[in-house]
Amino acid sequence: MIFMPIIMVSPFLALALFYFLPLGSAIPIYIVILMLAGFFYYLMIKSMRAKIRTGLEKMIDGEARVLENIDPEGKVSFEGEIWTARARGKRFAEGSRVRILDAKGLVLIVGDPDNDQRALSA
Repeated sequence: MIFMPIIMVSPFLALALFYFLPLGSAIPIYIVILMLAGFFYYLMIKSMRAKIRTGLEKMIDGEARVLENIDPEGKVSFEGEIWTARARGKRFAEGSRVRILDAKGLVLIVGDPDNDQRALSA
């Protein structure tokens, strides 16, 4: 990551090649520098557009397994972690699947995985 600012400005710094080298030597070197910089630009943009892999953003819309009956509060398991969960107006039995709609502090707000309840949670 420390080299990214250098890679970002390398095409501009490489323009100095045209001052110090003959045109026939500077052009092929500059093309190689442009190709390398373009490849790294592609990798940077791809990483910036990648899906979120951590935190609450990853949990929202994820499916969890009910460990303890939710009536209106219980326990769920999401990716190996046990969370306290609260359902909105519905009961969920142990072993069923729920969709994580939101989180209030350390309590997950869950709903039916088949229904789109995001509008209700707002």
